[in-house]
Amino acid sequence: MEKDYLLRNLKAGAGLFRGIVSQAGKCTALHNLDMKARYRMMKEQGKLTGQAYIAIGNRIVRLAYAMRRHQTLCQSICPDHILQ
Repeated sequence: MEKDYLLRNLKAGAGLFRGIVSQAGKCTALHNLDMKARYRMMKEQGKLTGQAYIAIGNRIVRLAYAMRRHQTLCQSICPDHILQ
């Protein structure tokens, strides 16, 4: 009984939303210079690939909400990054 409870908690959260966040994190980690560096840092810390993608996806959601709330654009830390 205890084992079933632990297995159910491994997949906490709405499945569809978790999948969308993971996919957004994967695309962002592959194509955004800032998030690519953050992904490499997470992998060096020992995070699994899926965990890193979900963490980056959650960061993208928080950034989007903050940009909407403050009516600003995201400022990149990379000097050669141009917002298109």
